[in-house]
Amino acid sequence: MKRTVLMALTLSFAAACNKAEQAAPAPALPTVAPTPRPTAKPTIPPGKMSRAELAVEMVKAKYGETFDFPKEPFFTDVPASDPRFKYIQRFRADDLTKGCGGAATVFCGDDVVARYALASFLVRAKYGEAFTAPETLAFDDVPMSHANFRYMQRAVADGILKLCGERAFCPDALPSAEECRAAVKETLGKK
Repeated sequence: MKRTVLMALTLSFAAACNKAEQAAPAPALPTVAPTPRPTAKPTIPPGKMSRAELAVEMVKAKYGETFDFPKEPFFTDVPASDPRFKYIQRFRADDLTKGCGGAATVFCGDDVVARYALASFLVRAKYGEAFTAPETLAFDDVPMSHANFRYMQRAVADGILKLCGERAFCPDALPSAEECRAAVKETLGKK
């Protein structure tokens, strides 16, 4: 008899739970949007210069503070609200950059300027794309296949940038902010 009562109670309890589940569905758990992962901006080492800072320096050297610039943003990472916007827009409008990392839609303004990029920007500012690189190699540490080889060759030939060692350009080295400013002044003068 105990067994029968226990079984009846178990069945009654199971039936009651079943009815309760059917009658009132369990409340849904609140949905929480995933927390966006912060995109870390590169840290500019002390005494170095970012791409955006270089763009500002170069545009100021060439035009001063008064110049026209396209109002429609070229780059998705440089909104019109960015205080460097007008300089970066002019920098792009002058064809001194095509973007970064193979993407024409981003500028990477917070990346540190390397020597190869400094050479490219300054030679483009001086000559555009209509220049020839010297045929005599000035350095041995950069293959001729490097995308910026001819700019580096021209920068050394013009004295815009000096070699960093005996027959070495050190393309990935990070020049100091002072070296960048001196090269800008040497190439573009100061307004």
